[in-house]
Amino acid sequence: MEEYMLSYITCKQINTVKLKGKNNFMSFLSTIFMGKRKSKYTLLIYMVGSDLESEYQEASMNIKDLMKIGSSRHVNVILETGGAKKWELDLISSERNQRWIVQKNNLKLIQDDEKRNMDTNEALSDFLIWGINQYPAEQYILILWGHGLGSVDGYGGDELYGNKAITLFTLQAALKEAFDETKQKFNIISFDACSMAGIETAYSIRHYADYLVASVDYTNRNGLDYKTIIESLQQVPTLSAKELGEVMVNSYRMYSKENGEKEDLQKGVIDLSKIDYIVEIVDSLGEKLLEDIEEHSKFNVIIEARNYSEEYGEEADMVDLADLVSHLDNRLNYKKEANAICKAIEEAVIYNMKTPEHPKGKGISIYFPKHDENRFKEKSLIYQQNEFSLHYREFIKLYSEKLIKGENRNENMYQGT
Repeated sequence: MEEYMLSYITCKQINTVKLKGKNNFMSFLSTIFMGKRKSKYTLLIYMVGSDLESEYQEASMNIKDLMKIGSSRHVNVILETGGAKKWELDLISSERNQRWIVQKNNLKLIQDDEKRNMDTNEALSDFLIWGINQYPAEQYILILWGHGLGSVDGYGGDELYGNKAITLFTLQAALKEAFDETKQKFNIISFDACSMAGIETAYSIRHYADYLVASVDYTNRNGLDYKTIIESLQQVPTLSAKELGEVMVNSYRMYSKENGEKEDLQKGVIDLSKIDYIVEIVDSLGEKLLEDIEEHSKFNVIIEARNYSEEYGEEADMVDLADLVSHLDNRLNYKKEANAICKAIEEAVIYNMKTPEHPKGKGISIYFPKHDENRFKEKSLIYQQNEFSLHYREFIKLYSEKLIKGENRNENMYQGT
């Protein structure tokens, strides 16, 4: 990557900076010579329209919400659209990827690109680098809009390129590339998508954001309450990332209820600085599970513990991490790991909104296969790509192999409640 040395004179002194990459260099020149000022917040929304837009117009509904408030001198609201076969809003093209600044009652086109797969690290990282450089701010929020498929299949679903989605491995690569280019972390990364509050997701983004705002389970069709989020930033420009996370969660709950969705609500705020420690304990858990799974009787008990844990979405095959280790402790004496994980999760999840349908959920889930039998092998291979606990990944590999071989056929135990 090219390096540029630039010296410039202010009224008090000569300043010299070293910049990597042409994008950073050109952005810095723009800031110096064109007087580009820093806003308080830049909100970057990566909107993979998918069939959520082409079939249900959900993306267009959220864009209309964004336009109710729009950008201001304190807040930049920046949007990339793509990945849908058709859009309800006529000005958005299904043949191109487009970048917009959202204004009050208006969507202003900033950049019109050729069509490209939004389920790639290249497309995502390019948007992030461009957005950070073009709209400097004191704090940055990234919202990833689209399908959420949990810790294996990831997020996205560009229907123009086969709905492949962005795996966590690919997401991490995109965030790393953007950070290496800009040296800018996000204050919040939020998924306006289902099932992305997994420990694996949190671990994959921990170096690139302070907080994760996401749901362990399904996200309602109305999505985030963008009007309230932007309105809060406009009214209180000094709002901290933690406070904004709570606004995002609470307004989602109220917005869902206004749209007739009163049940099965969950969303939380996770402090990513606490994630490394949780994964250390999960690795110890994985090591112990690897030992116990070799005994057939204990293998059956592990299956039972999984099946009685609070679970989220048959397709995603995610369970509540705290509830899982509690069931393992009740059956196999995992007290040390259970106590440590539950305490660490309590410290990491600083806000956990949930309705009574999630009585045991503590706000962080983990992959543990059960339902998607036809894809056990495929999902295990994808899961091994994650930068996550080695011992837990090895356990998932062995556990999946045993399920495929049918080493357990106790139907009552397999069903759970």
